[in-house]
Amino acid sequence: MADILVRIPKAEEEPFWEDTPVTNISRWTLSQKPRNLEAGEYIYFLQGPKGVAKALIDSIQEDELTCEQTGREWKGVHIC
Repeated sequence: MADILVRIPKAEEEPFWEDTPVTNISRWTLSQKPRNLEAGEYIYFLQGPKGVAKALIDSIQEDELTCEQTGREWKGVHIC
């Protein structure tokens, strides 16, 4: 088991929720795959010491993806 914890910086708390559609909250790109991370585990989002949201990891892909909204290319390990 290797769930991921993401701490939202205090300065980014409001913009994080405004700019992040709920359907995209679990899409992250990492430079390398965390050891023991598998589909079916969770990403937990923290504000200060509290957990405020969680997202199920459906798939883990290592390749290059292009954002449909911005056209930006993302290389690495994609957690969706």
